[in-house]
Amino acid sequence: MKRIIVGVEHLDGEITPISFESAACAVRLSSLLDVLPLAVIVGVDIDELASRFAERTGLDVVAVHCPAGRTLTAAALSNVVNSLETVCVCLPQTVVGGQIAPMLAVVLDGDCITGVEDFTREGARLLVRRASHNAKIAEWAAVRDYPLVVTVAQGAFSFAKGDTVRSGSVTHLDFDIGDERITYRGVAVAEATDTELAEAEIIFAAGRGIGARENLAVVEQLAGRFAGGAVAGSRPVCDAGWLPYRRQVGQTGAAVRPRTYVACGVSGATQHVQGMREAEFVVAINKDEHAPIFQHANVGVVEDVKAFLPVLLSLLREAD
Repeated sequence: MKRIIVGVEHLDGEITPISFESAACAVRLSSLLDVLPLAVIVGVDIDELASRFAERTGLDVVAVHCPAGRTLTAAALSNVVNSLETVCVCLPQTVVGGQIAPMLAVVLDGDCITGVEDFTREGARLLVRRASHNAKIAEWAAVRDYPLVVTVAQGAFSFAKGDTVRSGSVTHLDFDIGDERITYRGVAVAEATDTELAEAEIIFAAGRGIGARENLAVVEQLAGRFAGGAVAGSRPVCDAGWLPYRRQVGQTGAAVRPRTYVACGVSGATQHVQGMREAEFVVAINKDEHAPIFQHANVGVVEDVKAFLPVLLSLLREAD
């Protein structure tokens, strides 16, 4: 029986949310390829997690008890994949998934496509959509070889609300990982997100379009004019050292839920959008009228942010 394998991540006794999105991706893909999805969870003391995942998703689950590892590994996954007629492996687009996917594709001699957002069929060919060029272009890639290994972009797939599914079964498998080149050493907790961002009513987010560190001053002045205002940054701004990482919004930073989110020179890469998609109202300012951020904005301003923000600040001061 042909299968689609879902790699399930867990951390501190909890299944990561994106693992459920990976399961939804597998269900979507299974309908296109007419194969059955199967989830695989690897680690120690995972029986309860396996049962919980099977109950919530309806997928059958293989619980791989692996004393040497506490999370997904290419060795453990390939052991299961090679025992089945596997068509595809769906992994979450995370640090772990991003490491495992290419290694697994090499072992399986198949295709590897990262950041998958959708699938479709074109005759006999399976087409996979992903974002490219800093999320400015959505490209469709044709799958050439199977098995296919994909990483699933956060927020791209979900189970429909109100879906009722049967509880899946759980099969247990013991596996000695042996001398893996990558050894689990534990989890280091990242620096806590600035509480000001979590509590902010309005956030001015600086993107690469602000041009230079000194241009942050006008962003900070604008935020300071509003009660509950705060300044955030995109990953490129934080990577450049213009803002500390605790101010980063995105998939690898903070997830924020302000009443108003003002994206200042932010292009709208997928990883950034994941952090601000819960904002109630989004204003986007960007000189590139084709910037992806406009697809997520309630109000869009096509203008160079370096010219627009000082004018906005001046008008606010005159209105006092």
